[in-house]
Amino acid sequence: MTDIYLIRHGEFVTDMPFSSVPPDGPPLSPLGIMQAERLRDRLGGTGEIRADVLISSPLQRARQTAGIIAPALHLPVTLDEGFQEFRIGDRSWVSGKEIIEKYGLVDFAREPERPIVPDGESWLQFTERVSDAFERVIQAHDGKTIVIVCHDGIIGVSFLYFFGLETLKFVKGIFRPAFAQLYTNVTSITYWHRSLFRDVPQEQEPQWTLVRYNDDVHLYDIGLPERIPWQQVTPRFGGGPGLRPVQVKHPPL
Repeated sequence: MTDIYLIRHGEFVTDMPFSSVPPDGPPLSPLGIMQAERLRDRLGGTGEIRADVLISSPLQRARQTAGIIAPALHLPVTLDEGFQEFRIGDRSWVSGKEIIEKYGLVDFAREPERPIVPDGESWLQFTERVSDAFERVIQAHDGKTIVIVCHDGIIGVSFLYFFGLETLKFVKGIFRPAFAQLYTNVTSITYWHRSLFRDVPQEQEPQWTLVRYNDDVHLYDIGLPERIPWQQVTPRFGGGPGLRPVQVKHPPL
């Protein structure tokens, strides 16, 4: 069995002048730090993810999120450039509007091989890079539990990779939340599970199951007078054949 938990970073600062944004992107906002701390408290209290490896995108917002939750997983953070968000290219920190005015708007669904700017990634290059990163990490840590702190785009591509879909297929909602059919919330957990089944031929590839998507229940108590008592909460799902839900009574908030 192999388990992969994908965690999106927390909210990041969006009002920085473009000239002030560092090469590794903007940092978490104060709210984003709080969101990551809520996730840390949940993971530390429930022990629901018994991870063997903690990997992070090297971009600042993901790296900070991973650093905050690392104590709950008792693991060091390993940076992996394969899980960076879509690489726009040398935008010289101009706005998205200015990029569109200069290079035009790219329709990823119809132009999967066209980059947003000349030295940036195309949709096809992005999905192939992320798919290669998943393949490499799975082979290196086969049979283990892997946590990857990453981005909305990476999690969107995971649906293509784990369901075996064409990488040319554009996942609507990535980079365009206003038109989202698939949009991953900040610090949410996406859980993929792979196991071999007894009733299929040994040569058949093991199948991946999407167990959870957009699980951000740890954010529910932000702004409320009381915190969720995570030490008293039993996780509803665990690994194993069938991934049957565990029937438990949760204490009231």
